[in-house]
Amino acid sequence: MINDYENLLRDIIINQLGLDSLVYKVTPERIKIWNEKKDIESKRKIGLFEERIIFYSDFYDLKTIITKNWELFLPIFLNKKRFEIFFEEVEKYRNSIAHGRPLLKSQLLLLEGILLDQKNLKTIYHNKDE
Repeated sequence: MINDYENLLRDIIINQLGLDSLVYKVTPERIKIWNEKKDIESKRKIGLFEERIIFYSDFYDLKTIITKNWELFLPIFLNKKRFEIFFEEVEKYRNSIAHGRPLLKSQLLLLEGILLDQKNLKTIYHNKDE
């Protein structure tokens, strides 16, 4: 679910800002790191290769991109504080899993709720444009 959440945020970023990393408002150093990761991945030749640079960003970069471009994400997320709280919850669970600690059922359910809520906000936003 955490990967789904990260990729949902990446998809929302692409939809709102496009693929040009210059509009993401991150430092040139961050973009350099993403490109280095992309170069390493391209040489592995394992599975499908992702061309879009945003898929080499770190989890924390996604929050930076969204908050620095908040005016463009407000119509989707509606409430900055709510987005930040949800992001911080996912971040806690992500760190727990990364360090080999299992999540409780209640935490898994909360994580699922956050993911579904964010997917619904994206769907509602895109349906308004239809």
